[in-house]
Amino acid sequence: MPIRITILSGDRQGQQLEFDQATIEIGDQLGDDIRFDVTANPGIRDRRVTLKWLNGSWSAVSGGVIDRKSTRLNSSHANISYA
Repeated sequence: MPIRITILSGDRQGQQLEFDQATIEIGDQLGDDIRFDVTANPGIRDRRVTLKWLNGSWSAVSGGVIDRKSTRLNSSHANISYA
């Protein structure tokens, strides 16, 4: 289930991060696996998404609900963006 995430915009554009865990927290809070600075990226304030490895594919979960727009985030995709 390893996944490589490339940040596509903002002050960390182009940064690549690799994870080998079943849950990845993304947001602006301490303890998030990918944490964005709201001073440099004001659009991220109070936004959060969790990527979960479920049934053999990656899913985006926002507010505890699987986001149907991005339900299947297959790690074989060259680019995955989530707004």
